[in-house]
Amino acid sequence: MKHEKIKDSPRRVFRAKEGLEDEDAGIVADFLNEALRGERSCEIVVNSARDESSPLYPLFEWDDSICAEKYRKEQARAVMKNIVLEEMSAEDVLSQGGRYAEEEES
Repeated sequence: MKHEKIKDSPRRVFRAKEGLEDEDAGIVADFLNEALRGERSCEIVVNSARDESSPLYPLFEWDDSICAEKYRKEQARAVMKNIVLEEMSAEDVLSQGGRYAEEEES
């Protein structure tokens, strides 16, 4: 299957959302189109960005200590989004095998 470069046209114009200038959006879109060849793979994008001459390179943080900390913060956000406080009676909690924490009186 032949992949042609995606051209800007009155019907399709690439715009950048974040971390990229609008005038570079078409260049990055063409690069991704060539690199991905119809697949959707984060691994391909990251590997393509590793080359300092890649138009993707400046869009990534390459300092591993900074990346690790940012990733841990993303994990923390995921943990916080997945924990909810639900009001239940002691009997309901115990019948479901859960732990019941009494409210502390002030």
